[in-house]
Amino acid sequence: MSRIDYSKWDHLEDSDDDNSDDSSPETRPRVTKLEQPSRITTQADGTLLVEPSSPATKQPPVQNKQPAKDEIPSEWTEKGDHVILENNIELWWSQDRYSVTIRMRLEVKVQSVQVEPILSYQDRHCATGTQTLVLKILTSDGALWFEDSLPHPVHLAEDDDTVDWTIVTYQQHKYLTIILYKATPMANMFVWWKRPFLQCPERSIDNNDKSRRAFHQAWAEAHQQFAETIRPRHTI
Repeated sequence: MSRIDYSKWDHLEDSDDDNSDDSSPETRPRVTKLEQPSRITTQADGTLLVEPSSPATKQPPVQNKQPAKDEIPSEWTEKGDHVILENNIELWWSQDRYSVTIRMRLEVKVQSVQVEPILSYQDRHCATGTQTLVLKILTSDGALWFEDSLPHPVHLAEDDDTVDWTIVTYQQHKYLTIILYKATPMANMFVWWKRPFLQCPERSIDNNDKSRRAFHQAWAEAHQQFAETIRPRHTI
């Protein structure tokens, strides 16, 4: 039987390191900033173990929305259409009551745009007859790049003696923009074009037969009124 020596019990000391005033700052746990949600555990030797509680979610970079390369404004085909001709010339045309705007994608340098014959501004309400108008586009070296007939008469802008045209850049492409002003047999009369050139397919203006008949009737009445105004009067 073993013997226990109780003679040293009076010299035992109770020491609590957690509550000791002698503990140094190096042995105390410190709180630091965590970059992401984490789980903190204390190991047996007092070491703090930090583990991510869930995988970090990466936010996608913010990207500015850029327009599509071939995105074309809707006003380019307002009451018109988009046409690709047999010679691979691509055009967009639109119209209102007074003018037709034609935009062609350019691969050449343009020198001039001509329409023959074309009415002056003063004769814009005197469009009669069946004479065919031809539009020509010449390149910088004088070569003919495009030629076609117009479906209706046109006139020059006020104080102008040439066709209204310009070259604009849109989304790194150059476009030839031509504005043709509609000529009519009389004032307060409007003509809606079905196509900008005779080689282009026709655009359906109105599928309502009643509206179509009303248009043709108004056109016939306008021609009759114009004929009466220029008919010579005989005195008795």
